[in-house]
Amino acid sequence: MDSIFRSVLKKYLSDYQKPIVFKKIANVYLNGNSGELANLEYGLVKFDIIKSSSNNVQLNYESESIDDLLEFEDDLRRLVFVSSSKAVLPVSVYSDMNIQVKKALHVIETCFEKYRPEDTFISFNGGKDCTVLLHLMLAVLEKHYPCYNQKPICLYVQSQHPFPEQEEFVDKCQRLYSLEVIKLQMDIKNALKITLRDNPNLKACLMGTRRTDPFSQSLSEFQMTDKGYPEVMRVNPLLSWSYFHIWDYLLYYKIPYCKLYDSGYTSLGNVDNTLRNSALLYKEFDGEEKYLPAYKLLEEDSERSGRNS
Repeated sequence: MDSIFRSVLKKYLSDYQKPIVFKKIANVYLNGNSGELANLEYGLVKFDIIKSSSNNVQLNYESESIDDLLEFEDDLRRLVFVSSSKAVLPVSVYSDMNIQVKKALHVIETCFEKYRPEDTFISFNGGKDCTVLLHLMLAVLEKHYPCYNQKPICLYVQSQHPFPEQEEFVDKCQRLYSLEVIKLQMDIKNALKITLRDNPNLKACLMGTRRTDPFSQSLSEFQMTDKGYPEVMRVNPLLSWSYFHIWDYLLYYKIPYCKLYDSGYTSLGNVDNTLRNSALLYKEFDGEEKYLPAYKLLEEDSERSGRNS
């Protein structure tokens, strides 16, 4: 038993210590301007050109820095026409033996089998739960739909006074993962109405709801919207996940998350109804008050202690 534990722990620590590398693939149309690629300022970005024809090129590029990678892509788009681009996940979650991960992947797979990826959208506001969900969804697309080049649709129902850091993170995710973000500042019912009106093919919405969230104790993995709401199937792959499952996943796979979580916030609403969690408050030796990051919260029940609604 001791040897088994050591072998598992050794692999876990070894994987955790590896630097994260962010990768993307772009399909580029050169229109005879192949020399333009030589003008790219790539710095810490590595890239490889694979020609599929005289004018159509597939470009693979990667970096340990998201900002460097996105700056490279901006330069690329200024020089040539990029017909499509998508992120390549640095590791496959399909090798994960965690039962929560396996179950969530299965729910997303079932959703895509029933409704197709192009008929599904994800509710995404930059919070920790939907960030995990986005990563899982992209993993399913990468494994089962490798030729799928459409931008995943995300519905961001924006509050009246959002955190600037949250806005920045959503925008960064949009660029990093090549997402189509529908941003609407209104109540959820009207946001759904407009989204489904403008995209009548959409039939299902992936949501990062957990059973510990308010009014979510009786939810099912597949459940139609409540009476009075526009009809769409709510798909909840993370229902059985805990607060600690979320942070284990984010940290182990080194997934980028909103930086507010590193300064004492454990649940994000907006600037009017969200404070840092007092359970993470501590004092330095000189008496200065500081906050621990969200993943150091010890009691799951106090996750929403900083929320007024």
